[in-house]
Amino acid sequence: MQHRSSPAYVGLTLLWGLSFVLVSAVVGGFGWAPAVSLSCLLIGATVAVLAVIKGATLHYRLHGKRLLLMGVGIAVQLIGLSIAIEHLGTALAAAAVGTVPLFAAVIGQMWGLERITGTAAAGLVTGFIGIVVVLLFPAGGISWDFIIGMFAGLLSAIAGAMSSRYAVARLSASGPAELVSATFLVAGVLTAPLALLFPGPGNAGLLHWVGLVLLGVVLGGVGYTMELGLRESVGAPFASSARSGATIVAVFLGIVFLRESISFGQLVGILMLLGGCLLVLGIVGSRSQPARRR
Repeated sequence: MQHRSSPAYVGLTLLWGLSFVLVSAVVGGFGWAPAVSLSCLLIGATVAVLAVIKGATLHYRLHGKRLLLMGVGIAVQLIGLSIAIEHLGTALAAAAVGTVPLFAAVIGQMWGLERITGTAAAGLVTGFIGIVVVLLFPAGGISWDFIIGMFAGLLSAIAGAMSSRYAVARLSASGPAELVSATFLVAGVLTAPLALLFPGPGNAGLLHWVGLVLLGVVLGGVGYTMELGLRESVGAPFASSARSGATIVAVFLGIVFLRESISFGQLVGILMLLGGCLLVLGIVGSRSQPARRR
C-alpha cells in the first residue's frame, strides 16, 4: 500500500467499524425498514454530490434491469444487516456480515470472474469453519433471536457478495460513483414501501436523527467515496480489506463499549473468519492474487 494511502485506509476502516454502531442506534429509533430506506437515499445523494464537487459528470446511463437487480441486492444486504444487529447486537452482526469476501470468492469462481488460488482455498476453509464455530457456541445458548440474527447476517453477506460480483460482470463499464449513487437511490426507493408496512417504534428523537445523518452522509456517503478512491490507488482487493478491519473495530466496540457478550468459542470463530477473509483477499499468505476481472 502506498504511504499516502495509509491514512485513508485507516480512516475508512474506522468509518466502516463505527457504521455498525450507528446502524444499531438508528434501527433502535426508526425501526429497520425506515432506517434502511432513509440511509440508502442519503448515501446515494451524498455520493452524487461529492462526485460533482470533485468535478465528475454523472450521466446515469445505466441499464434499467441491471440497475434494478443491483438495487435489490443492496436493499437485501442492508435489510439483513439491520435485522442482524437488532437480534444479535453489533459484534456478532458485524462478524456475520464480514463473511462477504468468502461468498464473493465462491460466486466469482462460479461465474468465471476469478480463479481461486491455493491460498484463497485455504482461506475459504478457515473462514467457513470459523462461521460454524460461531454458530455452535452462542453465549446465551441457541435461541430464535440468535437463529434469526445469524440467518439475516449471512443473507446480508451473500447479497453483498452477489452485488459486488454482478457489478464486475455486468456493470463494469459504468462510472463507479455513478453506479454507487444510482444503486443506493434505487434501493432507497424500493425499500420505501417497507417503511410504511413496518414503521418501527416511532420514538426517534433528535439523537436518532443526528445518527441517521451521520450514517447516511458521513459514514455512508463519505465512506463509499473514500473506498472508490482507494480502489483506484491500491486496487480493489486491498481496499476491500478495510471492511474486514472494520469487523474487528465493530467487535471491539460491541464488547468493550456496548457491553455485548460473546463466548470464547465465538471469539475464536470470529478470528478464524477474519483470517480466512484476509487469505481470500490475498492480504496475507501468498502474494499471488486471484485473477479478477475488474
